[in-house]
Amino acid sequence: APPVDRAEAVATPIHAIQGSGLASPLAGSTVVTEGIVTARTADGFFLQSAVGTQDNDPATSQGLFVFTGAAPSGQAAVGNRVRATGLVEEYIPAGNPHQMPLTRLANATLEVLSSGNPLPQYAIPDRAELSPDSDADALERYEGMRFGFIETMQVVGPVEGDYVETSGQTTANGVYNIVHLAYPRPFREPGLPLLDAVEPPAGKAIPRNDGNPERVRVDSAGQLGAVPTDYLNAGDQLENIAGVLHYRDGAYTLLPDSTSIFQYAVGNPGIAVPPAAERQFSLGWMKMRRLFDDINDPSRAEPVMTPAGYD
Repeated sequence: APPVDRAEAVATPIHAIQGSGLASPLAGSTVVTEGIVTARTADGFFLQSAVGTQDNDPATSQGLFVFTGAAPSGQAAVGNRVRATGLVEEYIPAGNPHQMPLTRLANATLEVLSSGNPLPQYAIPDRAELSPDSDADALERYEGMRFGFIETMQVVGPVEGDYVETSGQTTANGVYNIVHLAYPRPFREPGLPLLDAVEPPAGKAIPRNDGNPERVRVDSAGQLGAVPTDYLNAGDQLENIAGVLHYRDGAYTLLPDSTSIFQYAVGNPGIAVPPAAERQFSLGWMKMRRLFDDINDPSRAEPVMTPAGYD
C-alpha cells in the first residue's frame, strides 16, 4: 500500500476499519485512525473510539487491536488518545488455521494527542448473544472493545496450566472458560469443528459441531502486569467480570481489567461419594501412565526427574 501523509490524512474511524462483518473492508490498506488506549498486552494494545466518534450501527465494533510484537511503548499508555498509522490485517496464525480472523493494525506509528482521558463504558452483551443457539461470530461486534458481564457467569472447567515433568511442578496460566448461568455447561458435540479448515473426503457425510459459541474464554493474565487467577474450578460462579474482548486461540477471549469489580459468587465444594449400601462398592481411578523416577534408563525415552521433584 502507498505511504500515508499523517499531516494531511483524515482519520478513518475505527468502526469503518472493523466493518460489519468478520473481515475488514479495508484489509491490506494503510490507514490513519484515532482512539483511546484501553488496555495493553505483551504484544500490543487496544484502541477504542472516543465518545462522539462512534457510529450508530450495532454491527460494527468500536475497538481495534494494534499489534506491536512486543510490549508497547509509553506512547500507548492507558488513557492516551493517539493517532495511529498502520496496515490493516486479517490475522490467522499459521499454527492454528482453524479459527476466524482477527482484524488488527500492524506496523503502526503513533502520535499522542492527549493523556488522562476517561475510558469508554463497558459494552454488555445480551443473553441471546451468549446462548448455545448463537452464531459462532455473535461477539464479533464487540471485538477489541471494553466488554463485561453484569449477570452471573459459570466456570465450565478448571484453570489451565503447565506441568514440568522433570520437576513435578505445576503452574496455572490463568486461562479458563465461562458461560452464562442460564445455560448448561457445554460439551463438545460429535463431528468436525465448524471452523475446521480441512474439508472431509468427498461423499463422506461427517457432521459439523458449532464449537460451543456460548463459551467465552478468559485470560486473566492477558493484560500487562496482571496476576493469573489460579483457583477456579468447574461450577464456580462469577459476577461483574469485565475487561477488553480479544480474539485468540480460536475463541473470543476476555482480558480482565485489574480495576473491574470481580466477585466470586459461589464456589463448587465438590460432591461427596455416598456411603456404599449392602453389596455395593465404590471405584476410584488415577491415570498412572506418565509416572517416572530420578534414574536415567538409557533403554527408554523418558523424562528423568530431579531428586526434589521425585520426592
